[in-house]
Amino acid sequence: MGLQAGYVNKRIDYSGITFPDQFDMSIGYFNPDISTEEIMKNASLSYLDLNWGLIWSYKTPEFTSEIGMSMFHYNKPKESFSSIDYRLNPRYVFHMFTEKAFLNNYFIKPKLIYVNQNKASELLIGFDTGLLFFDSKISKNIYIGAFFRGGLNRNPDAFIVKTGFNYKNFDFAISYDIEIPGYEFYSYTKNAFELSISYKRPETNIKNKTIPCTVF
Repeated sequence: MGLQAGYVNKRIDYSGITFPDQFDMSIGYFNPDISTEEIMKNASLSYLDLNWGLIWSYKTPEFTSEIGMSMFHYNKPKESFSSIDYRLNPRYVFHMFTEKAFLNNYFIKPKLIYVNQNKASELLIGFDTGLLFFDSKISKNIYIGAFFRGGLNRNPDAFIVKTGFNYKNFDFAISYDIEIPGYEFYSYTKNAFELSISYKRPETNIKNKTIPCTVF
C-alpha cells in the first residue's frame, strides 16, 4: 500500500490576458484598455493533493503476476481562480500484467491499464513477447510488443508497436503509435514515436538460503 501527498501552487498574470468583451470592433483586435465584466477573484491558488494506491504481486521462477489500483485527488481539492467552487474529481487507475516463461528461453507478458476520471476514460491493452537470457549478467531479455489504445464510450484511436531490451538494471524501449483509419482527431500529429528508459532496483531478497554449520 502506498500513500502520496503533494502541494500544488498555480498563478495567473491577468495583465497579459484579454477577454471576449474587450474586442475592439473599431481596430479589429483585442484592446486591454477596455474594461471587462469578467470576475477575476484570485491571482493564485494552492491546495493539498492526496493520493493512494494498492499493489498485489506474485512471483515464481517461471511466472509473475501483478494487480494494482490507485486513486488520485482523494480529497477532491478545489481548483478555481474564480468564485466558482470547482473541484478535481478523483481519477482512478487500474493495471495488471502477467509474465509467463515457456520453451525455456521465451516469455509472453500481457498487460492492461485503465484510467477513468469523470466521463473520460482510456484503456491500453496488449502484450510483450521476447527472448530471455538467463546466463547473461548484462542483458536479461529482448522483446517486441503490440498494444491497442481506446476507452469506454469513445472511439479507439491507435495501435501501438514497440520493441526494447534490458541492459543490466535499465530497460530501453521505442514505440510507434499508428492511427486507426476512419476516425477524425483534433491533433497536430496523428502518428508518433516514443522513447522510454526505466530503472529497476536490484532485488534484495536472499535467493539461496543456507544454514551455517561447524566443520569437523
